[in-house]
Amino acid sequence: MRTKEVGIFLSVGITKVEIIGQFMLEALIIAVVAFAIFFPTSQLVVARTGRFIMTQFQSVQESQNEIEEQTSEIGATLIQMDGLSGSAPTLEGTMDNIDISVSKRNMLWVCVIGISVVSGSVLIASYSVVKLKPKNILTKMS
Repeated sequence: MRTKEVGIFLSVGITKVEIIGQFMLEALIIAVVAFAIFFPTSQLVVARTGRFIMTQFQSVQESQNEIEEQTSEIGATLIQMDGLSGSAPTLEGTMDNIDISVSKRNMLWVCVIGISVVSGSVLIASYSVVKLKPKNILTKMS
């Protein structure tokens, strides 16, 4: 914590509540800027993650399709050898796209929890300095 600054503020006559308020305001401004940068960045990360998952899924699906083709060929050969009619089973159901998104509600919760953590941190950090008297703070400065 900024002990020297607190000592000077207290010696000038600024109240402890005002000092904590200033520290809180500074931390919250930084948090708001960080969250403002975080939201668009998170959308980019989510989009890239979705594309990565889709490419992995499509790769697995292509492998499965190759296996199915080989299996159906073997099955058709066996069916012909037995003289039975029919076809080999096939895997149905494909996925063309994936939709991954971060809802505004979730982002709001992240912001609320983040601001609570920042506020609690400032209060805890400022308590140890602000509990001292201005005279004690100023003597610790030298």
